[in-house]
Amino acid sequence: MVSSGLTGTYRGFGLLIEPSARVYALWERENAYTDSLGALQTARDFSTGRASTGLKISYPIAWSSTIALAPYVGMYGDYYFSSDNATAALAASGLPGAVVLDGFSAG
Repeated sequence: MVSSGLTGTYRGFGLLIEPSARVYALWERENAYTDSLGALQTARDFSTGRASTGLKISYPIAWSSTIALAPYVGMYGDYYFSSDNATAALAASGLPGAVVLDGFSAG
């Protein structure tokens, strides 16, 4: 399993700028084995993860000497990736669980 990220806070022109980038990833390998019912289970390799990036910009406003408001706007995007060599066997069997998550999302 790997998890890493870069984040920061920068000030300029009265704005507070907060960029971020993160990656989460997991790899696993199972050797072939015979289960408790005597059925042979084949070797399996799979991985899954997410790469995220984004930016938040806020404008701090002093409301009083003890209160500050900071309206903000932000945009974030994710890319999901996964692979599984057992997916083809699951899809052929008609059992649920054959979906491999892969693609983009943003907000």
